[in-house]
Amino acid sequence: MSTDNLDDLERVLADNKIGKSEYIDQAKQENENFGLFVRTLAGLDREVAKGLSNEFLACTIYNANRLNSST
Repeated sequence: MSTDNLDDLERVLADNKIGKSEYIDQAKQENENFGLFVRTLAGLDREVAKGLSNEFLACTIYNANRLNSST
C-alpha cells in the first residue's frame, strides 16, 4: 500500500468512528508504522512481503521511469 492509501485508510477509519485515534497511534507505535500494522491484520509478515515484492520485480522488466511512477 502506498502512503496515500494508508493516509486514506486512516481517514476512513476516523471519519466512520472505527476505533479511536489513540488506538491508531498505539498501533503505529507498536508496529513501527501504520503500514506494518495493516500487514499484520492481513497476516502478511514483513519478510514475506519483501520476498514477494522482490520476486515480482525479478520477473518484470522495469526502467527507471516505471519504477519511479509506481511509488
